[in-house]
Amino acid sequence: MGTSAAEKRQKLFEVNSAGMAALGMGEPDTFVCPLCVKVFTKDDLKPIGTPKVPEFRLTLAHIIPEALGGRLCTLACKDCNNGVGKALEAALKEQFVVEDAVKGTGKLRARLAGDFGNVGVEVSFPGDGGQPWQLEPVARISNPVHAASLDKMLEGTEANPQAGPRSELKFEYKHQPGVVGAALYHVAYLMMFHYFGYPFVASPLGHQLRAQFREPDKDILPRYFPVPPEDWVAANVDAARKHAVVLIQEPYIGIHIMMRFHPDKGLPRVIGVALSDLDGMSWPTGPVGLVRGAIVRIKTDGEELPPWVPRTRAVE
Repeated sequence: MGTSAAEKRQKLFEVNSAGMAALGMGEPDTFVCPLCVKVFTKDDLKPIGTPKVPEFRLTLAHIIPEALGGRLCTLACKDCNNGVGKALEAALKEQFVVEDAVKGTGKLRARLAGDFGNVGVEVSFPGDGGQPWQLEPVARISNPVHAASLDKMLEGTEANPQAGPRSELKFEYKHQPGVVGAALYHVAYLMMFHYFGYPFVASPLGHQLRAQFREPDKDILPRYFPVPPEDWVAANVDAARKHAVVLIQEPYIGIHIMMRFHPDKGLPRVIGVALSDLDGMSWPTGPVGLVRGAIVRIKTDGEELPPWVPRTRAVE
């Protein structure tokens, strides 16, 4: 029988509370939300709201969003998890949907407007970047009169497509590079908290990350998200490995969070998040071994890596 959500929340509370105590931080039997750094007590593990629809001030937060294949959880307060976390997750998911559709997997919603009116459509791409796209009207998001007018105007145009009605296609997708970047930083931040605990939360990098995903459009961090070549992924990140923290010093100090995403009905991908100033640096090619749950240190002669100390393993 699997561990219940209540048991996971209790265990994560205890692990993090003990971690703070070992560092001489915080009060006994308290938990500090890693995202807003507010203090909570064991009473906040108890349900609030109605018995039929219980809510909790402290909730399980998926590090990699569940809709993108994540299973590993940490603990965070309800406001952070349902607020900033959900908004960033939605933007990242939408970005993946668009990327997959352009590669021929899935469809994109759009509005087709012209003399006939305004009709909702789904657009399919051939996957090779070429033409033609395929447009399918969607009745449930279209005015029936406008849809009928479009059908009538399209009659007889198969032999001469150029004679079709003039129209404008507008995709519903909203391009938000800042928010998508902040979403990746949010995942990386929770991953680092999972392995390194409150020393990371209190570090200058931790402060910068929190500032970045609170204000996504500000240029606080360099937004370096390396996508490794497919041959590198095949050699180093097998399908069973969901994530790893890689500390690199060859030839520079770097912290990379490697994450495998499996979007619902989408294409799997591996994305790295660089958490140090690597602007202009190329993808690291050293002997990087990724093991799920491992802290991998790659270094040569020279300066030591940052003194991160892995903490007790949390709930997988």
